[in-house]
Amino acid sequence: MKVIEKSLQTLPQSALRIAAAMETAATTVVEQGRTFAAEVTACATSLSADMKAIADQMAAIPALLDPAPILACCTEVLETAASDLRRLATDAAAIPQRLVAQTASVQQVVDQAAAAAKALCDLLPTLAELVPDFSPQLSFFNSLPARGNALAGQAMRSSALFEQYGSQLLPLSAQVAQLGVSGAASGAASQLLQSQALALQHDSLAQVALLRGTLQGDAADLESGVVDASAKVSQTILAVANLVRQKGDQLMAPLQAQIALVDQVKDALRDEAAACDALFDDGMAQLDRLGDILLKPVAAARAQVDAVIDQLAAAAASVDAMVRKALTPLDALERRVEAITQALEDAVGVVGEEVTQVQVLLAELDTEADDAKASLMTLPENFVPVRTKIAEAVALLVEIQGRIPGFVAEANRALDAAAAELDQAEVLCNHAIEICTLYMMKAPPLMLARMLFVGVKAMIPGVKGAIASARQAVKTAGTQASGLMDQAIALVQALNPLLDQAIAKVQVAIDALVDLLEQLQTALHQVSDAAGAIPPALLQQIKTASTALHAVLDKVRAAADECLAQLQCEALVRRLQQQLRDLLDRTFDPLDAKIREASGPLRQALQQGREGVAQAAELAQEGLRGLGQVLSDTEEAARQPMTQLADTVASWEPGMTSMGSTAQQKISQAAAQALSLVDQVAQKIAGLNIGALAMPAGAVAMLDGVSAAFSQVQSDASSAADKRASIDSWVADARQVVAQAAASIDNAVTEVGQGIAEIRSASDRTSADAQAASDSMSDDASVAAQVEASFDGMKQEAQAVADSANAALDEMSGSLEEARAQSETVVDSYAPVSQQALANAQAQFDGATDIAEETKKSEQALADEIAAAEQNVGAASRDAGTQTTDLKDTAQAGIDKTLEDIKSVQAQVEAARTDVIAAEAIVDAEVVKYGGTTSRIDPGADPVA
Repeated sequence: MKVIEKSLQTLPQSALRIAAAMETAATTVVEQGRTFAAEVTACATSLSADMKAIADQMAAIPALLDPAPILACCTEVLETAASDLRRLATDAAAIPQRLVAQTASVQQVVDQAAAAAKALCDLLPTLAELVPDFSPQLSFFNSLPARGNALAGQAMRSSALFEQYGSQLLPLSAQVAQLGVSGAASGAASQLLQSQALALQHDSLAQVALLRGTLQGDAADLESGVVDASAKVSQTILAVANLVRQKGDQLMAPLQAQIALVDQVKDALRDEAAACDALFDDGMAQLDRLGDILLKPVAAARAQVDAVIDQLAAAAASVDAMVRKALTPLDALERRVEAITQALEDAVGVVGEEVTQVQVLLAELDTEADDAKASLMTLPENFVPVRTKIAEAVALLVEIQGRIPGFVAEANRALDAAAAELDQAEVLCNHAIEICTLYMMKAPPLMLARMLFVGVKAMIPGVKGAIASARQAVKTAGTQASGLMDQAIALVQALNPLLDQAIAKVQVAIDALVDLLEQLQTALHQVSDAAGAIPPALLQQIKTASTALHAVLDKVRAAADECLAQLQCEALVRRLQQQLRDLLDRTFDPLDAKIREASGPLRQALQQGREGVAQAAELAQEGLRGLGQVLSDTEEAARQPMTQLADTVASWEPGMTSMGSTAQQKISQAAAQALSLVDQVAQKIAGLNIGALAMPAGAVAMLDGVSAAFSQVQSDASSAADKRASIDSWVADARQVVAQAAASIDNAVTEVGQGIAEIRSASDRTSADAQAASDSMSDDASVAAQVEASFDGMKQEAQAVADSANAALDEMSGSLEEARAQSETVVDSYAPVSQQALANAQAQFDGATDIAEETKKSEQALADEIAAAEQNVGAASRDAGTQTTDLKDTAQAGIDKTLEDIKSVQAQVEAARTDVIAAEAIVDAEVVKYGGTTSRIDPGADPVA
């Protein structure tokens, strides 16, 4: 089995791999322990030397605390401050005066601008007086009704001419009628009347044509008059609109000039305010420069103190660098501790990896052992096919045996059928022989038929004897075959006990092998547990060693830290620096504050003056901007009614033009109606003959239409001339606009006045504040005593710290020696634990290997049992198969012999049947020949067939 072979290979190899890894780890632990002890010794030596250098550096700190340079800077600081401040105060008071002078001209410009705006407001409504009454210009349109009636009257004259023509033509028509009644008319009289009528018609048409020409000319003159009148009215309207615009521009000119002047004044005030602001800034700058001059000695003293602080900081930095240098071996030792710990963990990690790999292999072996046991437990199932074959063979034999009775019954039925057929044939032959004997002399073919029937009858006893013999043979063969099958079944069934005995022996071998496999699995688990216990034990020793390493490191670091703490370098420097800063706060800060206090009121006066004047100037500028905006708004508000009035007047012109076009159209329509009437009259006259008279219609309707059209034109002209209502409305709107503008102007003027007043007030406040700020500066006492006392105390403290350094160095040396001694034993406990763990694991490996060897032998025993079982059962199976085959063959031979007998009987019966059929055919043919009817179903068929 693979699991056994694999176990015999894996267990020894795994033990060797773990042992090799543990040996490498042990070597690494020893080497790292030696390295650590050497580096602890080197670190202690370096620390001792560096700490001695730090103590020497601290001994130089007291010499840095010298007060002489500081005291040299603290004399005669405030003597010149007062006179310089008074000069600056006088200059500050004069700064706003030019701006105050500028405000006088500003007020004058504001008053003039307000007067110009109000004058515009007063004159704006008077523009309506420029718009005249347009009624005189429309007088021509008032005469249009009379002119239209005259035009219609001219057209009506055509009707009178037609009536005149008719009245003159009527007598001629009557004479023609009389000539026709009397019958005495002659051609000459009729022609005379016709010529008179034709002359009358020509004369009337000439008068109508003359009337039409006159009417057409008058209509054209009337249309031309309308066009001229409309053009004059349009020109007048446009001229009035232009006049309104010109007068409006003239009214605007003074206000526009004042708006520009206000902008100039505003810009001048802005420039002057900017100049004041610059002067205030210059005063502040001078004050700052003066303060800088006064504060320079104080700053120099501060700088000297800062220099001492920096020297202390430099000394501290030097000590800090020396401390870092001294602690560098410690940091390196700490890194070395981490590296050693990591190296030890890595070495043990390799052991752990080997153990893990071995455990994986052992787990695989355990799994394979489970699979092997499961496979072994199923080995008896391999004999199931043999038992199945036995059962199948028995079933086959039983099935064959079951078919024997059927065979016997079938054979007997065949023999019974043959016997029955022979009985029928015998009766038939007896009857046929009698008939043939009776008629064969008359029908010679019946002799042949009789011979056939006699032959068949002679065969019947022999065939019946053969049937009896065959029946006995069938019975004997069935009995023999059934007995042989019983023997074969017994032979096959006898294999089952033999198979059970073989399976039992194999099962015993399987159980023994499974028991050994379970022992092997238990041993594998013990090996895995023993191997798995190695890494934790080693890791625990590594942790113990790591703890010891860190303990030594902590002891070395604690010794260094304790020495540094006793040296007090960093704390001393911080205390000295703080004392120097406190000295500045006690001495130089009050001196600095007094110098700044002296310039403070003047600085405040300049600042407040700058802010107050700037705010006042901005207020005045804002007022001027507001006034300029109000003036611009007033201009815009006034221009809007002006434009509106001019646009309103100009808007009348299209209406007048439209009215003229409408009047011209109506005149054209009336003229067309009149000319149409004249044309109708001319057509009537031309078409009126001496035999028929008729008056034209529509003359009165034409007259009424012309009158109404010209009256409408006159009405439109009257409406167009009446514009007083719109002018009055414009005047009311204009008065409302100027009233609002006047109120806005007054408010803007008031705001400008407030700004000017605020400028003057700010100037007065600045002068008063500057005068109050010119106080003198008082003298201050010397600070030398405070400086000297502070420096003496700091020197004493620094010297005391330097004196205590030697004791701290001695104490550190003792602690470092103890740490060095501990460093030599940090890994001593590792080797015994490692060796014991390896010995335990090796014992488990050896035991598991022994069990694997025993399992190998058990596997071979099982194989031998299986081979023996296969040989015994196989031989018995083959022998049973041979005997069973022989029995089947014997039974089959008996059955085959019986079948041959049955076939022989059937052949004899068939021969008799053939002869009977042939004889019957001869008889039937003779019957038909002598006039009888055939008894055969198919007379045309071959009798023999």
